[in-house]
Amino acid sequence: MAYTKRTKGPGKHGHLGGGRCPPEYQCWSGMIQRCLNPRCREFKYYGGRGITVCDRWLEAQGFPNFLADVGPQPFQRASIHRVDNDGDYEPGNVVWADPQTQLRNTRANRLLAHAGRTMVLVAWAEEIGMKRVTLSQRLFKGWSVEDALTRPVLTRTPRGECRRGPDRKKRGPKPRRGTNGKTRRGP
Repeated sequence: MAYTKRTKGPGKHGHLGGGRCPPEYQCWSGMIQRCLNPRCREFKYYGGRGITVCDRWLEAQGFPNFLADVGPQPFQRASIHRVDNDGDYEPGNVVWADPQTQLRNTRANRLLAHAGRTMVLVAWAEEIGMKRVTLSQRLFKGWSVEDALTRPVLTRTPRGECRRGPDRKKRGPKPRRGTNGKTRRGP
């Protein structure tokens, strides 16, 4: 087979600049491999779940069609992002996104519903000004979503302050004793 991308023909897109594939081509190619190639390591998460690529992007001139629908990569490291995580790769459900947006749109994320809104745990933590770990631990320990999101975070007192009163001075080290029972000065 001359073309291994499981498209309907080799195509001649004319986007090779200096003999190299553009980054958009690599995204397009990877998308097709994940959805259509059972030997692909990530197939079980895409094609195995029933996610497909639209026919327009699988034609012999599929890459130019993909580029016309999605547009060029807007910045370096941008990747293809499905707006509906369970939807197919098709125009209207695919946009360019940064890695942070990609990580927030995975099946492994925990969604929290509060006050009529549903967001990912990380987004809630950012919105209320709390560390992600604090919010995660509160939920892990059995707090309700409402309590975990609305209760303020208590500030910790510095070590040692809780043992002595606020008006007492900090004691210094104990004086060292010499061999004859008298206090020695210095080392």
